[in-house]
Amino acid sequence: MCVDPDWVPFERINAQGQHEGIAADLVQLVAQRVGLKIELYPVKTWDESLAASKSGKCQIMSFLNQTPAREQWLIFTAPIFFDQNVIITREEHPYIGEPKDLTEQTIVLPRGTMVEERVRRDFPKLKVITTGSEPEAMTHVSERKADMTVRSLIVAAYAIKKEGLFNLKISGQIPAYTNQLRIGVLKDGKPPTRPPIQAR
Repeated sequence: MCVDPDWVPFERINAQGQHEGIAADLVQLVAQRVGLKIELYPVKTWDESLAASKSGKCQIMSFLNQTPAREQWLIFTAPIFFDQNVIITREEHPYIGEPKDLTEQTIVLPRGTMVEERVRRDFPKLKVITTGSEPEAMTHVSERKADMTVRSLIVAAYAIKKEGLFNLKISGQIPAYTNQLRIGVLKDGKPPTRPPIQAR
C-alpha cells in the first residue's frame, strides 16, 4: 500500500515507519473485514507515493480522490470518507464569495493532488505555485509567498492550531471540490510488467 506520508491528521508515516491517522484506521477496518494483510510501502513524499503506484510497486493507495488522471492506472472503491475543501488566506483577505471572480492572485497547492488538477482547469486566471507537502503550502500563505491555498477543512484546522498559523483564516469554500476519499486499486490487481504510458 502507498500512502501520503505527511497528511495529518488523515495519515502519515511516523518516525517508527508506521502508517497512522484517520486513513490508517479506516483501511485496517476494511482489511480486517475482507481478510487482507496489508504491507506499507515506505515513501518520503506524496510525489514518491504516486510514482510508486504508477510503476506498480504497490497495489493499493490508501486515501485519495478519484480523478481522470488517476483513472489511467487505478480503479476506485466507493467513497469511504467525505471532507469539505475550503479557501485559506491570511486574516486581512476579504471573504471570497465567488472563486471564479479571482484574478491576478497566487494560489499554492501540493503537487499531484486532485485540487491542483481541478484548479488549473477551473481557474485559469490564478497563478498556481506547487509545493511538496500540505504544511509547506500553508506556510507559503502565512509567509506571504502566496495569496491563498485550498485545503481540506480538517487538515487546515489541524495545521492552523498545531503550527500556530493564527494569521490564517477560512475565506471561502468550493462545494464542488468536496473530498470524496476512496481506496485506489491497481487496475489489474498486480504490478504491471512496465509502467503505464502517461498522457502528455
